[in-house]
Parts: sequence; structure tokens; C-alpha cells
Amino acid sequence: MIRILLILLVLGNLAAFGLASGLVESWWPAGREPGRLTAQVAPERLVVLPAGSARAPAGAAGAATGPSGA
Repeated sequence: MIRILLILLVLGNLAAFGLASGLVESWWPAGREPGRLTAQVAPERLVVLPAGSARAPAGAAGAATGPSGA
């Protein structure tokens, strides 16, 4: 009886570890659907700048104001 309980405990721990580390994602996707990713990215807010742009670098103050500067 104790042997069966230990085997169940080990299998349960392996299953919990597999779910927590993402090993099961190939068979059971959770949260990585393409529709959800495109909704989170919001493509209308992305701006591609030319190489010679005179805008401030990414770490400068005010860089997160957007394309209109407001």
C-alpha cells in the first residue's frame, strides 16, 4: 500500500513539475494562442523608425510619449 502511495506521489510531482515548467505545452497549450498574442501586442501602437532618425534614444526621458509627442 505504501509503495502505491509513493508511486502516486512521485507521478503527481512529475506532473506538477511538467505543468509548471511548460513541458506539457506541446500537447496542451495554455495562454500562447496567436489570437491572444496579437491582441496583446496592439500593432497600431508600434512605430518603426528609419535608421537616421533624430528621435531620442529608447532610454531617454520622454521617449515613451508616442509618435505625436503628446
